[in-house]
Amino acid sequence: MDLAHFKEIYRSTIPHLLRLGRRMVGNEFAEDIVHDAFLRFYERYRWINDPAAAGRILNRIVYTLCIDQLREAAVRRDVYARLMAEEGFDTIHFATPDDDSQRLALLVKAV
Repeated sequence: MDLAHFKEIYRSTIPHLLRLGRRMVGNEFAEDIVHDAFLRFYERYRWINDPAAAGRILNRIVYTLCIDQLREAAVRRDVYARLMAEEGFDTIHFATPDDDSQRLALLVKAV
């Protein structure tokens, strides 16, 4: 695949892939995930010249990366909730911005 063909695939699939990423993980991570997907596609599938096939592969890569991101976020939430329970804090207590130092202390303790 030459660079011109890759650019064509990029231009034709980027809007859909960004929408997929934003629906699944939100704006914060979507762009990074989509760009990561293009890097993986170029490294592994550069021999594909069919734009439809490239779009399907990119769609699957973005979907998989989004699922991975959601799993990582769930693990972080579980660790955070466990630490809060061990320290005797409840989630409502942490809703106030005054408790940032306590939240930071718990997160540092988790690492």
